[in-house]
Amino acid sequence: MPCGRVSPKSTRKWKGFKREWRSSDSDSAAGQQERERLQTKMAEVKFSLGGLAAVRNAMAREIASIVYPILSIPPEIAAQIFMDYIAAGADSDREGPWLVKFPRAEGGPLLLARVCAAWREIILTLHALWSRLKVTRVQANTPKLLQFWLARAGGRPLDIDTRGVDFNTGSLFATLAMSEKSWIARNGV
Repeated sequence: MPCGRVSPKSTRKWKGFKREWRSSDSDSAAGQQERERLQTKMAEVKFSLGGLAAVRNAMAREIASIVYPILSIPPEIAAQIFMDYIAAGADSDREGPWLVKFPRAEGGPLLLARVCAAWREIILTLHALWSRLKVTRVQANTPKLLQFWLARAGGRPLDIDTRGVDFNTGSLFATLAMSEKSWIARNGV
């Protein structure tokens, strides 16, 4: 092909390149605008996060400054209050606060121990609080929970209510038999 003449094939390539270049140029402008919009949005979010962090810190300082009267009493008095609370339920036939139902183990001293670290420290050392429980069914975790309970009860006898429990496994008995502590069973064992 002589110089200066462009074949129709190369013209098509050139037009395609021009079209591609123009569209990528407009894409580039749109992309730039999108990047700027996202950067603005990110700056707004960072600003909002900074404000929220300041509010959170102020709330944390305010909460830390609160004085809870129950935490200011001596541990011996708190221990007596806990003992009275647990005993109030134990003196009745109803399922009071002393009664922790295994395997869920949510009530009694476990409930009090969840309130705060100061209470937990007191609760874990009061052996009398750990001397009674009710086993509602035997599951895989029952022996482990029972071992924990026996350790917390210290040298005190363990009063275990097993009414209505189907003993299809010896794991409960095995755990109790390994214990050097005495135990009292009510309606069951």
